[in-house]
Amino acid sequence: MPPFEVREEVLNVVLANLLEERGLLSVPETIRRSVRGRKHRLPDVTVADLWGIRIVIEGRVGRTPGIRRSLLHDSRMRIEEGICPICLSVLYPAELRVVTSMPLLKRTMARESLIVRVISESSDGDWADTTVDGLSEILRRSYELLVSEDVVASAVGELEESIDTASEILVSAQAAAPRLRDLLGIREETDGEDLRISRIAALTLVNAMIFQQTLVARAPRVWPLKRSIARPHVAEALTNAWEIIIGEIDYVPIFSLALKIVDVLSGNPGLNDALRTLAESAMRITGRRAALRHDLMGRIYHHLLADRKYFGAYYTTVPAATLLLKLTLDPSHFRVNWSNLDQVCELRIADLASGTGTLLKAALQSIVDNHVRSRAEDKDSPNLLSLHQALVEDSLWGFDVVPFAIHLAASALAMHEPDAQFRDMRLHTMSLGGGRWPNLGSLDFLSGSRVRVQADLFGSPTGPGRVTAAGEVRETVEVPLLDLCVMNPPFTRSVGGNLLFGHAPPRQRRQMQDELGNIVRRRGVPANITAGLGSVFAALAHQYIKPGGYLALVLPRALLSGVAWGRTRQLIGTYYHVEYVIVSHEPGRWNFSENTSLSECLIVARRLQEGEIPVETKIVNLWVQPKTSIEALTVSDLVRRTPGVHLDAETGIDELRTETQKFGEVIICPPERIRVGQWNQEAAFSQTDLNRVAYHLKEGQIYIPGRGAIASIPRIHLQGLGELGSDRRDIHDGFRPTPDPTPYAAFWGHSTDLVRHLSQTPNRHLSPLGRPLPGRPRRDPHLLWSRSGRLLIAERLRLNTVRVLSVYLDRQVLSNTWWPFSGFHGGQRSSGRNRTHPRALAQLYLGSDFLDSSSG
Repeated sequence: MPPFEVREEVLNVVLANLLEERGLLSVPETIRRSVRGRKHRLPDVTVADLWGIRIVIEGRVGRTPGIRRSLLHDSRMRIEEGICPICLSVLYPAELRVVTSMPLLKRTMARESLIVRVISESSDGDWADTTVDGLSEILRRSYELLVSEDVVASAVGELEESIDTASEILVSAQAAAPRLRDLLGIREETDGEDLRISRIAALTLVNAMIFQQTLVARAPRVWPLKRSIARPHVAEALTNAWEIIIGEIDYVPIFSLALKIVDVLSGNPGLNDALRTLAESAMRITGRRAALRHDLMGRIYHHLLADRKYFGAYYTTVPAATLLLKLTLDPSHFRVNWSNLDQVCELRIADLASGTGTLLKAALQSIVDNHVRSRAEDKDSPNLLSLHQALVEDSLWGFDVVPFAIHLAASALAMHEPDAQFRDMRLHTMSLGGGRWPNLGSLDFLSGSRVRVQADLFGSPTGPGRVTAAGEVRETVEVPLLDLCVMNPPFTRSVGGNLLFGHAPPRQRRQMQDELGNIVRRRGVPANITAGLGSVFAALAHQYIKPGGYLALVLPRALLSGVAWGRTRQLIGTYYHVEYVIVSHEPGRWNFSENTSLSECLIVARRLQEGEIPVETKIVNLWVQPKTSIEALTVSDLVRRTPGVHLDAETGIDELRTETQKFGEVIICPPERIRVGQWNQEAAFSQTDLNRVAYHLKEGQIYIPGRGAIASIPRIHLQGLGELGSDRRDIHDGFRPTPDPTPYAAFWGHSTDLVRHLSQTPNRHLSPLGRPLPGRPRRDPHLLWSRSGRLLIAERLRLNTVRVLSVYLDRQVLSNTWWPFSGFHGGQRSSGRNRTHPRALAQLYLGSDFLDSSSG
């Protein structure tokens, strides 16, 4: 057939057909009456009521500035006229106009590049280069654009107010507090603990109410909340409604804990008022369907209740989770026929510190994307309901020590597809507590894949609880061999005040710390407890990863260079091909978790097969973090398609860039450097050229962009000049600070508002301990003092606040936040006379200009 030219409307019909094959109900050229006027508008493609949200696609052929302006104008008009809350602008390549047959046009469009831009009521987005498959993924996450941070903050504030009001009522039921504490898995008793327990109980109840209201439209037998709270006895009405849901529909994971809470609180005279307050808030929240799909309840949990200081439980942001899992679950990296449900559901994916399930939900969404793409290639419709049900019942495993978090994880996974019903969920509450045989939560799996039911100090069973259709049962649980372990593990560290298991009372905490230390030593676990629980969790994950399986981790950025993280780098560098290391240099957003200012990194690593040799690693330096899941999809695609450059190249930068936005740069790290633990050289700075300057400086060369390496310079490692003093923990085991003069001077603390000059004087004195602190060994004060120094190097650096990296004092000191540096003489360890003169060391480290102008 000779080539012929098609109209734009034909392209719209073909696009609608392609989207329908990917499970999206699409209607081309649909006439809708404008809400704000009497005109009839003709959208090019309507994705009909996707999750309750009508989305319109406007298409144009060509990519000239004039065509773009016209397309954006029409797209904005669709929203302003009330036709839709979201409009996707799509630019077709001009080549699609001329075809030889309609089947060929369809095949060509399926693989051609499309330029798209997502327009919503609150955002105009940016142009992005994608395909039909990418467009379908964007559509599935478009609801997120309706949930700005303002909407989330508003919902959080509203629920917080209702929870506080209800909690003040519930806390009066003092006799119920011990039972609620046991029910919710809260063992410690502290000041204000009854109020905290009441808040958790209230949030559990409002979560069940929200899910009840969500089910009303799909299950005629489910009572609306309005009907339940209109009854004289609200508790009884809710109990009846929830029992009907459990008996006739399922959803035991969501409603069983709530039912137990209502039962415990029965008889409290204020219970009905508290339940009405929560239900009224739940009804308002369920009006924001998009907010619920945005994992709103998980955000609220971490915002209101997470004990971050001690549990170290930080909530991974939704865009970061999307980016991490899209890169990890690249369909080409798995030997899986993604269109075959049986094969897909044989995958085993676990989060051993799952919290409220954000990473598991992101994994589910990525697998759905892979299934939809593969089915489209096979010219078959996706089976999303069966896929979702099978993934939740068999493939996705979650473990956490907080029962309430596990119930919220169940809600998050179920809310993603409310029409699916589950026989079972692989979500387990692990026991955590001291005693004769302390429980360590998921870390009990270090001793074996099967964990048995234990007993706490009171003789009650505290083994792992499993959420099933028949309720939560206590039993043994066995971790399967995993295709993927994804985690944002607890970050608590043992240095500078031991916070490991810090939620527990001191005696139990000491028992658990000792037990963990014994297991790590006895079993040769490749982890350093000083780095914190994150290092131990990484080693635990390695224990269960299949050859060819993946690790996907959110960890402190100290992993890339910290001494305490050396064993973790060695473990991963030896047994894995590290595919991606992602760091953020965006000012104020160095983290990938909510509610923390910690610098973090994302790691994607595949376990090597026997005899396999690893290849190069992509180091991604983000200048701007993706702010939505849609941006995260764009960034993940850019990362996959951007080759990256080497630092030893004379020049060159590889950018992550759309037509309107630069997200960062990509550098390649050779596998031999990953293997020996040198992970930070490519990630130290946001700019590739600045990293290149630092790289050449380390190699003894001065490199200037545009000129190359212009000179060589001598260099020496700091350890060749002397040694650093003792860790702050050791200082506290040998001394206590005192305001009274002693022979032991100290430079205590590092207030960046006060420490602004290189020349400093001691600000404290130390008194040697006469006996060890409770539960701690006593360090020899004489040995510690022999490691004092006049030149101090900052222990930690925050680039947004630090003024000086090193200071020089007029006498020997010890410090809790600075490393004293003692010089060698003639290659010998410093001691008294053979110590290199501190002024000479300071001149070398700080520079002669400083010493010439100082009194030191």
